[in-house]
Amino acid sequence: IPDNGAALAAFQPGRLHWTNVSTQIVNAVNAPQLRSSLPGVQILESAGGMGILFINTVAPFTDARVRQAMHLAIDRPAYVQVALFGAGNPFAVDGLPAATIWAMPADEVKALPGWRTPKTQDLAQAKALMEQAGFSERNPLKTSVVVSGAQFGEQATVIATQLRAIYIDMAVEATDMPTVLQRRTTGTFATHFSGVAPVVDDPAGYYGRFYLPGVAENYAKYDLPDINRLYKEQDETADRAVRIAKLRELQRKSVELSWWITAAETSRFQALSRQVIDFPRQAVGVNSNGYRFERVWLTP
Repeated sequence: IPDNGAALAAFQPGRLHWTNVSTQIVNAVNAPQLRSSLPGVQILESAGGMGILFINTVAPFTDARVRQAMHLAIDRPAYVQVALFGAGNPFAVDGLPAATIWAMPADEVKALPGWRTPKTQDLAQAKALMEQAGFSERNPLKTSVVVSGAQFGEQATVIATQLRAIYIDMAVEATDMPTVLQRRTTGTFATHFSGVAPVVDDPAGYYGRFYLPGVAENYAKYDLPDINRLYKEQDETADRAVRIAKLRELQRKSVELSWWITAAETSRFQALSRQVIDFPRQAVGVNSNGYRFERVWLTP
């Protein structure tokens, strides 16, 4: 069901047993109403996933000034309020869950460019970078973002709206998931917005999944020497403190390069009918075993 309103309408009378995790279907705003109106409904809430704008390795994004300007311009707290209905964590540098030891502490994140307050400082710097790269109000950067409309279309629209402030005219290409999969697999996109979560609670489940050369979900075919080196160094030490310190270097380098631009960590809401028994509870913010249904069953 590609339309989120139709999906929710189908769930309420029992035509569907599960809504999945799109914040456009069940969220902090309508979850209380569902609880009160549907006896026995199960609402599962967890921190999970990061909204990310993947940048392809094509012009003009090969100009680091453009990518850095985009990173600086995104107002993450505003994004959480508008796109996630207030249910999310804006102070996260990557998709590693905030509740784990791997995440950069929020106090450190708040001091980084892109998360500083007031936002005027970041916006002024972003405009200056875009102007240095040759863009202006009279000569905007025209580009597009490919997105699964049913899952992340409205979130991508918020990002595109915020980027207008720095001379970027981003068209939102909201399409179906098979088309999204085909376009990101073949690299036929300028930018791509999606929600991602590690498959395991480890940097390998995020950096090793999306950004190393040769991995299947490295959609833009990144081969970044500093990222590759820092990933290897943190991955090969058994000393946890040393590994976390190396990971912090890796996280800061990823922010500096801005090939993938994070929006915010999402709070996931899923609605299940009272008939669903033994639905798997995944680790906080991690997709591990999230869709294994061999023990799930339905009561009459």
